Amino acid sequence: MHKVILILCLCSLGINSLAQEIKSDSSKIFLIVEQSAEFPGGYKEFYKYCSAHMKYPKDARKQGISGKAFVEFIVTEDGSIEKSSVRVIPAEEANRTVPPSPDGTKQFFHDLPESCNMEAIKVVKNSPDWKPGMRRGKPVRQMMVVPIQFKL
Repeated sequence: MHKVILILCLCSLGINSLAQEIKSDSSKIFLIVEQSAEFPGGYKEFYKYCSAHMKYPKDARKQGISGKAFVEFIVTEDGSIEKSSVRVIPAEEANRTVPPSPDGTKQFFHDLPESCNMEAIKVVKNSPDWKPGMRRGKPVRQMMVVPIQFKL
């Protein structure tokens, strides 16, 4: 009788730990997955979308400011953008993390005016749903970083 109770307790513990593992896995944010999240039609279409929906801020245009805003965000399991996760990476952080170009030269970035950052954030927040990242055949939350170019 004690063996049956012990086995039932162990089984229920195993089920609980399995449920916790699944629950915690669904709340994880992945950087590297087998199949990366993708905008419908790929990056080419994403940048077409950005061009069509982005307005160059007047102050930046007037000052002749160009540059890149590196926008970080989370694509959820259903492909939507987690709005609270969208932010522009400061230039200091981008300079530490962006690898050298193929010819070996290191690129250095500068911070853009807040108006450019806000426009880049707005465009990403309002983008259509993406195809979610996949890990072990299942959709997962994935952290993405995309450069948004401001060029006159």
